[in-house]
Amino acid sequence: MTQLKIAEEMEQRMQALPAAIARMLQPRFPRAAAAVHRVEVDSPLILSLVVVCIAVTLLDSTVLPGVAARHLSVPPWQHFNPTDARHVLRLTMHAVAHSDWAHLHGNLVLVLLVGPACERALGARALLQIMGWTALASGVAHVAIAAPGNFALGASGLVFMLILLNSLLHGASGGKVPLTFLLQVLLWCSGEVAAQGRQLVAGSDGVSHLGHIVGACCGAYFGFKFHHPDGARRWWERGPAAWTKKRG
Repeated sequence: MTQLKIAEEMEQRMQALPAAIARMLQPRFPRAAAAVHRVEVDSPLILSLVVVCIAVTLLDSTVLPGVAARHLSVPPWQHFNPTDARHVLRLTMHAVAHSDWAHLHGNLVLVLLVGPACERALGARALLQIMGWTALASGVAHVAIAAPGNFALGASGLVFMLILLNSLLHGASGGKVPLTFLLQVLLWCSGEVAAQGRQLVAGSDGVSHLGHIVGACCGAYFGFKFHHPDGARRWWERGPAAWTKKRG
């Protein structure tokens, strides 16, 4: 199944969810059914991410305790086996696993704040690809650089990517650089770089600063790529091969 079909099917299923719930409620709770029927799924991809993250955390905290840390977190290179398919899968799946409900809550609040705007501007297919590349880049960077014993999990890399991507979607056309983007890099991302340096020297502080930095770099890259002069929006429709194609 192609990425386009996956994105289209996901959108259709999510958009049909309120109507399906309303039909279930209608026989016994008609007022509740009417209220649910008015709900619109305005951001299928972001809401799908939220549902998956909640489901994983729910399983981790109830019937499968510790599954996130044992099977979804990204280990440093000392514990990573590139020939094990389960370890390779962790390079992307770590983005949907969280250490506890507080960790999940902090990430989902930010995802819901900036994610829908990115999805409306780019579409579910393009944003799904960007999220996949960001999760992979964060995972690979953690394996390569992270301090020994530091295992990474969580959607914070996606959060940083979405925040910087969102700041560039509507203000970086014509070769301009938005001041808000520069302030975010100066005030927020610079702190993450400093924290990552301290982590490499003094050991882990329990936060994946490297994932934040990689996510921010991905958001900046794709945000500026969106405004590339060679038909920016067509690039998103043609996929990753077009984004990295060199100009003649």
